[in-house]
Amino acid sequence: MIPGTNGQPRADTLSFDATTIDQIVKYNLIMGFLNTPKSPPTLAEVDSLMCAMKKFFAQYLRGSLQDESLIVSLINIGYSYDPTCKTPMNVYFTIEATYSDGQAVGDDKIFRALRLGEDEILEIVTDYIWKSPPTNSIFHSVNQLSFESSLGDRSILPEGSISEATCSLENGPLLEPTQPSHDSK
Repeated sequence: MIPGTNGQPRADTLSFDATTIDQIVKYNLIMGFLNTPKSPPTLAEVDSLMCAMKKFFAQYLRGSLQDESLIVSLINIGYSYDPTCKTPMNVYFTIEATYSDGQAVGDDKIFRALRLGEDEILEIVTDYIWKSPPTNSIFHSVNQLSFESSLGDRSILPEGSISEATCSLENGPLLEPTQPSHDSK
């Protein structure tokens, strides 16, 4: 078991008011390290971490909501890093999911489905975070993880450092458009 994990979302007692459509659930990963790196992760490392998290959440939500066609996105991703803290890494984001017909899955359904226990937290660390590229990622020494959620106003959603997890390290570097060749004869 990973010390310091917290398997229950903080927002277990949140209730959704059907008349308040501007509410959104914001998620937060708080991480500690075996040996805290002095430097923060690169944007590419954060994107890769969130790509791994996207895979976990997609698999988990598809099973919980019993719909293998769900499309999951992690958006408005931001992070802070303070190497002087016991848990120096804080990544916040929102989750969007849609059914194959394009209909959005309600934030309340996503929230209720993501009541993660210790087994799921351990799975996130060992099967997703520790295996995310690059091979020398600072996230490979994560030894503490808390997953929290909070209810907020959609209109004051913090702007993240990454608009959406793109998985650039897994899918290869983003390529520049090729220029047509001009053969001279």
